[in-house]
Amino acid sequence: MTELDRELPEGYKMTELGPLPEEWEVVKLGDVAEKMRAGGTPRRGIDQYWGGDIPFVLIEDMTSCDLYLSKTKETITEDGLNNSNAWLVPPNTILLSMYATIGETAINSIPVATNQAILAIIPKDNFNTVFGAYILKYNAQRLIMQNIQSTQKNVNKGIVENFKIPLPPLPEQRKIAAVLSTVQEAKE
Repeated sequence: MTELDRELPEGYKMTELGPLPEEWEVVKLGDVAEKMRAGGTPRRGIDQYWGGDIPFVLIEDMTSCDLYLSKTKETITEDGLNNSNAWLVPPNTILLSMYATIGETAINSIPVATNQAILAIIPKDNFNTVFGAYILKYNAQRLIMQNIQSTQKNVNKGIVENFKIPLPPLPEQRKIAAVLSTVQEAKE
């Protein structure tokens, strides 16, 4: 036992992310995701790709909603979806911005397609969606520090997959998510 371990409150352990309750784990985000995939943008010059029934998420849609995203400024058609890297993201997926406003999160309450700046993270059964969105938002600064500097700051899927987060047991994740949701609702 090190000097630092003796200074921790009972029931806590020191991890690479700092002190955590003993029953919590440190995991890579990719280990608790069923699927992670960025989107794509249909060619802007082709009219039949735009104005359809499929909500198309841009980062500005995420920054203008609170936690749940239920509408978008733009829509695409089935042709737009099929002729781009866009894909249909199922509801209750964590959306994470990887460019410019790194770490912005939302949970889609409707099926959507996203542009390439947004990574859709479908959680496994042991990872609560609301907890996941909040933990990523809380750790946005740490994620930003891992950015790839190009003309604008961004991270990629590989960085996000290897990004480490604290993971409490699922019942505790649900309780934390409920408390944070209540606080968010009160703020709104």
